[in-house]
Amino acid sequence: MKKIIKERIITTTEQPLSEKDKEELIAKRNKKAFYVFSAYIPLALILVYVFFSGPSVVYHDKYPYPQHEITDDDVSNFNTAAPLVCGFFFLLLTGFFIHYYLQTVAPLIRDLRKNKKLLMQIKPEKTEMAFFNKYFITTPIFKKQQVQVEKADFYSISDDKSLVLELAPHSQIILRFTNDGKEITYY
Repeated sequence: MKKIIKERIITTTEQPLSEKDKEELIAKRNKKAFYVFSAYIPLALILVYVFFSGPSVVYHDKYPYPQHEITDDDVSNFNTAAPLVCGFFFLLLTGFFIHYYLQTVAPLIRDLRKNKKLLMQIKPEKTEMAFFNKYFITTPIFKKQQVQVEKADFYSISDDKSLVLELAPHSQIILRFTNDGKEITYY
């Protein structure tokens, strides 16, 4: 899949990550990893509990529900079907979260290990939506082609000068925009 639109870039250089950039990427990595693992672990533990506890998950004598007759055939059928169903859902759940991890957390880890950032000089393409009080700059990032900026920064950008976009190469996270050495606030 195409990650960067090369037609919008004037020049590209690489630099090592600064300490501020590393801290920002580490914070984002930890936050995303926390979301992935805090969602995966409880769901996986529920499936493991159902897998090992068998028919006692469905029927307990202690519960105030009406008494149901559970025959030996019902227990046998449940013991046959439960491992298959739980195994299927466990594989499905694991596959989903591995895919999600590889899409969100792994690129951040790669960026931190490589310790590089891309500095791209781009020709600014501005989009003004004054009625909604929103101002956008077009970026060369395929997944995030427009970035909202503050009004004062939007009007300080000249059409004939290039902007410098600092980008984490694998995760495609914008680290900073600069216009003649002044940092642009973006959302």
